[in-house]
Amino acid sequence: MIVLQSFGRLMSNSNPFMAMMVSALPSEFETTYFSWKAALTSNFDVFHVHWPESLVRDKSGIRRALKIALFGIFMARLRLKKTPIVRTVHNIEPHEPADRIERWLLDRLDKRVALWVNLNDSTPSPHVNKTVTILHGHYKDRYSALDRTLPTPGRILYFGQIRPYKGVEALIAEFLETDRAGMSLRLVGRPSEDRTRVRLERAIAGDDRVRASFRHVEESELAREILEAELVVLPYRNLHNSGSLLLALSLDRPVLAPNTDTVRELRSEVGDDWVFTYEGELTSKALENAAERVHLREVVSSPDLSRRDWPSLGRQLADVYYSVCAVRG
Repeated sequence: MIVLQSFGRLMSNSNPFMAMMVSALPSEFETTYFSWKAALTSNFDVFHVHWPESLVRDKSGIRRALKIALFGIFMARLRLKKTPIVRTVHNIEPHEPADRIERWLLDRLDKRVALWVNLNDSTPSPHVNKTVTILHGHYKDRYSALDRTLPTPGRILYFGQIRPYKGVEALIAEFLETDRAGMSLRLVGRPSEDRTRVRLERAIAGDDRVRASFRHVEESELAREILEAELVVLPYRNLHNSGSLLLALSLDRPVLAPNTDTVRELRSEVGDDWVFTYEGELTSKALENAAERVHLREVVSSPDLSRRDWPSLGRQLADVYYSVCAVRG
């Protein structure tokens, strides 16, 4: 069975989730990676879409118009060949708002989805009878060879691309209000816009408790940054699914995150020693309380992520592909 994934060929800087998902599939599956040539000319049995907005978005108006035209042709081809579509719901809504044309195009795609895959039980589905839950897998195996070094006492870490909805500017402002001795803040990630970088650099100037690396870092360097931290903070304004949260837990580092449905689900899964939450907006008090709890806790085991083992998840995804092809006949 050949599955066309909606993301391009995997590179060293690709989202690790995609690589682990593909490698977890049984050997009878062949993966084709997205390009417009592959989408419009190659043979495949299933189209699996992730982050569908990426199919039609582009900073260049000309390239965006071309993508929209190709998307229309692609949708016609899928309809004529009766190719089933599987869609994994990573976010309830795109992080950056869609315009009217994009919403119309993606609505056409959604109407043809044969089966929806949620990454947790809290994700709402437009078609309950056509929805399954396959949990987001952990990253433990990917980093199993790393030495688990002792963290730097008091170090708080934010990592990941810096985009407006992730609340990094608020994190800096609240951290600068803390007065707990020994706390430090490390920021690792590339801002999505140059003007954001300028604002962040101005905000942290003059306070030597804050250090930043505003660039993309390779996996091995990122893993070291996480292991050197005592606490990972994800100050997202709206956190639904988060690979960053699972990456931190996979490396045995506790996380402070907003108190959302999905975060509460994960906290009940791994325990209060690993996931701390705050209500509403992040505050300096929430940072201080979490840092103190982490520093004083006594934990000897790793968080239990056994429900998120990739071999099991790969078999579940294989069943999804088989089921939509069986309906197709």
